[in-house]
Amino acid sequence: MKCLYCESQHVQKDGNNKGHQRYKCMECGKRFNFGKYENHFIEHFGMKTKNERLYITRNEYAIIDKKVHNKLPNFILEDYKINPEKRKKHYDDEECTVYSDSWCENHQNDCLVNFDYNMNYFNNLDWEKFDKKLNKLIKSSKKIIEVKNLKEFLNVAGVYIMVLDKYKQIYIGLSTNIAKRIQSHWSAKKEFDRLIFGNVDNSILSIDSFGALDTTRIFVYPTYDCYLIEEKLVSLMDPMYLLNRTAGGIGSAETYTNDKTYALLAVAANRKKRNFDIKK
Repeated sequence: MKCLYCESQHVQKDGNNKGHQRYKCMECGKRFNFGKYENHFIEHFGMKTKNERLYITRNEYAIIDKKVHNKLPNFILEDYKINPEKRKKHYDDEECTVYSDSWCENHQNDCLVNFDYNMNYFNNLDWEKFDKKLNKLIKSSKKIIEVKNLKEFLNVAGVYIMVLDKYKQIYIGLSTNIAKRIQSHWSAKKEFDRLIFGNVDNSILSIDSFGALDTTRIFVYPTYDCYLIEEKLVSLMDPMYLLNRTAGGIGSAETYTNDKTYALLAVAANRKKRNFDIKK
């Protein structure tokens, strides 16, 4: 038996709650139920989240999903109609909505290689240096405040900073509803065909691949000038500690134009790459 919050094995029974055994962690002091796993919720920073994926793990990473989430340009579809054998290497159907088994197996292998690169990279980072950089970022503005209860930021617009202390990483994002946006990161699961953003040897893990309890601290900057503030904060943080896959604000390029092609090009042009070759 492990604590759902800190994974400590120092837990003891603490009565019952709605027909389920309740436990108390002797390390972090938090109480939790351990009822039916699929129906169980926990609270994290005051927000309910399912305990289906509390931490990122290699065993649950890159589970094969044959569904195609990125629609191919028409010129590629036309080319595949002329060259069906070429298409069959990647897709099962003529519409290119289902990946082939061989593509999925190769992509899964690439994703796991990239996962290992990232984990090794995190392990080689120095936490004290990371924390020093983070504190400098937080002190860059008096408007940045630490969050204890996300419910206080329901329907509040601004920029948020999710801290993953174990991995010495942060993610900086923006939203018109900070609490709901962070909650969506915890409940989201990055699409299988979007796990790698760039190349195997430089792709940064998506924030949506981490579990809810991987987030150990949260800071927010309430503001309606979200794009400018996000871009500023991203620029102030050493990129070796950032999980952001693109430059600040650029991921929402479609906000400025209805041209999806332009938006995709803007994201690609501002893709952040990671150099995994570091030493402590």
